[in-house]
Amino acid sequence: MIHRILLAALPVIALAGGLHVDVGNAEANAEAKALKAVAVARVTECARPGASGVTASLVEMKGGEAARTPLKVVPLSQPGVFAILAPGAAEGAIEIVAQNADYKNYFSRVLVKFDSKGIQWSTLKRFHNQPVTAKDVRDTLGS
Repeated sequence: MIHRILLAALPVIALAGGLHVDVGNAEANAEAKALKAVAVARVTECARPGASGVTASLVEMKGGEAARTPLKVVPLSQPGVFAILAPGAAEGAIEIVAQNADYKNYFSRVLVKFDSKGIQWSTLKRFHNQPVTAKDVRDTLGS
């Protein structure tokens, strides 16, 4: 009986304390909405989310290569929550990367299509400690 309980608890223990980034609708966050953000990034499953950092880039395909343009990221009042700002006419994919010194060389990434209609949620892809490739960007953009 005790072995079954321990085995059932194993997945919970394995997931505890991991670095993960979630992306949300900026319209649902008053601070982000006031900044005219396109998205909100929330670092979760982290012992110290306030010690986390987030970067974001607009990723476009140029000459068969993924070209990145840094986007402005603004920390919000809640620790580990960030507003992602993009220029009004920007279109492409948005790559959001979370990092935390507690996790040394581990990064959590999200890639999602962004166009004149806003974030295209059905295109969201997660990458755990893997770089986003040009193929990933093409697949996300549908090109």
